[in-house]
Amino acid sequence: MNVTAYLRDTRTNVVRQFTTEYPDNDRSGETYGTEGIIFHWTEGNYGCDCNRSMFFYRAGFDEITQDVIDRSWDEELECNPGMPGDNIIVLDKLVNADTGEVIWIPK
Repeated sequence: MNVTAYLRDTRTNVVRQFTTEYPDNDRSGETYGTEGIIFHWTEGNYGCDCNRSMFFYRAGFDEITQDVIDRSWDEELECNPGMPGDNIIVLDKLVNADTGEVIWIPK
């Protein structure tokens, strides 16, 4: 499944769309499923500014080349404690990029 994350920089209110592919199974052979993807972006590894800031930077380019990936490390923010409201790069919604279905919005 391809998922598009709508990421907003709270310092500027700029919103960018970052699309990534989720394989059918994770490394343990378990399926991700919608719940797993949501957890990944809200409470898991992609819920932190260190990752979201790099994705936000990369989303500003039409083509993500190795050079863009390398430069995104320079844009990495420090990790935050993961508490709601602490993020500088916030997630506005997650969309199944294959179908257009919104799979998560903040409550």
